Amino acid sequence: LKHSSYGTYLATDVELDRPTAMKIVMTQDVAQFLQKEGLRGKLFDRIRAIARLSHPYLSFIYDMGERDGILYVAREYIEGKELSEVTFHDEHRDGEILVLLQKIVRALLYAMSKGVAHLNLKPGNLWLSEAQDLRISDFRIPGFTEDASTASVLVPAHWRYVAPEILMG
Repeated sequence: LKHSSYGTYLATDVELDRPTAMKIVMTQDVAQFLQKEGLRGKLFDRIRAIARLSHPYLSFIYDMGERDGILYVAREYIEGKELSEVTFHDEHRDGEILVLLQKIVRALLYAMSKGVAHLNLKPGNLWLSEAQDLRISDFRIPGFTEDASTASVLVPAHWRYVAPEILMG
């Protein structure tokens, strides 16, 4: 668990017999957020907008909902490594990095063309599958991640990945 009231877990979709990444947050921890007029709808609209994205470099959302006091989002499980764990070969390092950057930019431009900004881009949300395919995961969803513009404490390593416009509100 990343925090006592939310986290991401490896789960199994029993209907389709496949691994799934299950992101959860306890309803009581976002109750104030959800009770504000229109914010519950905006939360689910944000998840739906992300789920409508269909791009080879973006992880897919399979399901979302609320059950027994838990909000959840089920997304594609990526068998592979976070970008921060990837070792590049010295003789091809620059080329490999350039190819990955092009894929990242293409995926983010596609999402932006559909009206969706990632707002949570960092090496831990960039994955290389065992087949060396890039997948970008974990678009920021209010309630499931700390809001950098209002957080009292951010994990120090994450400062370098937060966009200036987020920090400025």
